[in-house]
Amino acid sequence: MKKFILGVICGAGIMAAPVLYASDAVVAKLWPVEVEVNGKPQQLSADEAIWNINGKAYAPVRWLAEQLGAGAMYRDRDGELSIRSEPAEGDPMSKAEWLVQYRLKLGMSEQEVRDLLGEPAAAVKNAQNIGSWRYDIGAKPGYRFGAKPGSADVDALQAGSIAAQGYIVWSGERRVEQVMLAYARQGNITFHYLFPDGSTGGGLYE
Repeated sequence: MKKFILGVICGAGIMAAPVLYASDAVVAKLWPVEVEVNGKPQQLSADEAIWNINGKAYAPVRWLAEQLGAGAMYRDRDGELSIRSEPAEGDPMSKAEWLVQYRLKLGMSEQEVRDLLGEPAAAVKNAQNIGSWRYDIGAKPGYRFGAKPGSADVDALQAGSIAAQGYIVWSGERRVEQVMLAYARQGNITFHYLFPDGSTGGGLYE
């Protein structure tokens, strides 16, 4: 079996049949290679295949970015694929924003979320009786939640009592089904959403 040594991101992931003929000039097929990242052998799942397209190797960009200590996110509203390295230590809001947007995935278990984000500030249910975990990021001493369950505490964000606030919404099987993150930056409140179908959205609070 061939060995594929990765040191940089080399292509976007492709989901298709084992052999794909996109046109007379383009042929894509699964490439059964052993993957090594920075000298360490890596195991890929069935959903993280390496593809050979016209003699060039293509790897799943999110998986590869994470192996190199970064993260990847596709922004539907902009049609943009974003890759970011982990923020430097010392800024809890930037670190939390990066973890939620670039590392949190649909289908994660409760333990996987705890390992990534730590313990939630509260386990809550909204008006539709949907269970979720709330994370108060960068909360100042004495902060008390002052919004409706399942909603962002916009007043506290604007006042600087918290730097960011996120909700992890759970499915009936206790897997991540939806994500919301609200954070304050340069006087504005920005919302980021990860929806159950895998699409993303968001914008400024008005």
